[in-house]
Amino acid sequence: MPYRASWLFFWFAFIVPASAAEHVLSVVDHPGAHAMKPVIRSAYQELGLTVRFEPMPIGRRLLALQNGTTDGDVLARSNLQDKYSQVLRVGPPITQVDVLLVCPADVRCDSSVLLSGEATVVIDRGSAMLLQEGLALALPERHEYIESPPLRTSLFNRHRINYFVYFKGNGIGGYTVTRAHKKHLIGSHQFYHYINKRHASLAEPLSAALTRALTRPPSGQMATQ
Repeated sequence: MPYRASWLFFWFAFIVPASAAEHVLSVVDHPGAHAMKPVIRSAYQELGLTVRFEPMPIGRRLLALQNGTTDGDVLARSNLQDKYSQVLRVGPPITQVDVLLVCPADVRCDSSVLLSGEATVVIDRGSAMLLQEGLALALPERHEYIESPPLRTSLFNRHRINYFVYFKGNGIGGYTVTRAHKKHLIGSHQFYHYINKRHASLAEPLSAALTRALTRPPSGQMATQ
């Protein structure tokens, strides 16, 4: 009897279709990335695939994708393949992100603030990586990291900080700046979904499914700043 049970287990394991396998997708623990999860899930479900989202630190998630520890990443910068050889970009763009500098209303607000070293600019590591790797720009001469978007906005509103950088795209934002302020556009960059190259056969159908999913955006996306 135990022998027969073992034989049945292996028989069923082989006849389960590949589409039933769970795809593990890394995601940065950031409101903008989380806002895109319903679009990604919808595209995979259209292909009969299930997904599990795994929040991971910014750098570690890309190493995991490169090494095949994960199956894909929710969204990353458009030039990721320049640095990681085992990743495959799946079109179309998921979102375009604008990188902005926020300043008090009564001061200069342009790129010179980033270069002068006279003011401390608050930034998160996601924005820092986008500046360096996506836009090929240097970090502000003087900067400090605060990862929480609502905390950065709150500190600015309470005059505890005077300059911060954030990126804005579909579903990113939702934190109201109440202090009189100005914004300067540092640059823009498109973000794409990525998969590990071992799933290359999925690239074409997944691209088509993502195109359709993006025409039916998820409800309840957060308003942008």
